[in-house]
Amino acid sequence: MLCVPLTLLALLPLSLMDQGVYRWTDPQGVSHYSDQRPSGAQPHQVIEVTPSPAVTSPNLVHPSHLIPANSQPETLPVPLPLTLIAPQQGSTVRDNQGHVRVAVRPPKTSLPPFDMQVYLDGRVREKIHNQLVFQMENVDRGAHQLSVELLREDGTILAKSSPVTFYLHRAHLKQAPAKQP
Repeated sequence: MLCVPLTLLALLPLSLMDQGVYRWTDPQGVSHYSDQRPSGAQPHQVIEVTPSPAVTSPNLVHPSHLIPANSQPETLPVPLPLTLIAPQQGSTVRDNQGHVRVAVRPPKTSLPPFDMQVYLDGRVREKIHNQLVFQMENVDRGAHQLSVELLREDGTILAKSSPVTFYLHRAHLKQAPAKQP
């Protein structure tokens, strides 16, 4: 007994789709469109709505057809893992001048000439040529995140470290940091 009303409710939206769209113009000259008949005795027009056919194009080309058959796909080199030896994860550096020693363990492969790009708190801080140990100067006190990339001369990333969080403690609060050039 309950099945008959539920079936009728399920078919109701399908019957509404066959009615179309109503179009009418109000006394101010504004056109209106609705799926419901306008109230009152306003003159209206019923626009039949039919679903559009699926769009197909015989001219679509799969990207694999754009690569010549005799060419090898170019593989981009994956950056090698790089280990930050200093500062260590979670360590506290105590230096009133804001000096932080950075040391990197290179990957176990031979490296061409490289630039080491150092990121401090997500921004490029230093760019050093062919050195794996150096000292950052005038780092503000507080928590910092450090990461390093080794770059070829053309800018390709050879190796990349995971970010390390360290804390810098400067005992003298009244000491102003030195100005950077």
